[in-house]
Amino acid sequence: MTLQANITPSVLAWARESSGYSRQEVAEYMRASRVTEETVGQWESGERMPSFSQLERLALRYRRPVAVFFF
Repeated sequence: MTLQANITPSVLAWARESSGYSRQEVAEYMRASRVTEETVGQWESGERMPSFSQLERLALRYRRPVAVFFF
């Protein structure tokens, strides 16, 4: 079973934008997890949630602590 991270979607979008990445760049970085640009958009709109391991990878990429995504 995959543990989903119940994050705040607008904070996820803010972290990506303030880090200077496009959705496409994030999808390429997350390629091993089979994440597409559409998936990134769904995370940022709240339609879907990333798994906790995916969130950890995003936090590394955006240079933000994991906790910030739960505010």
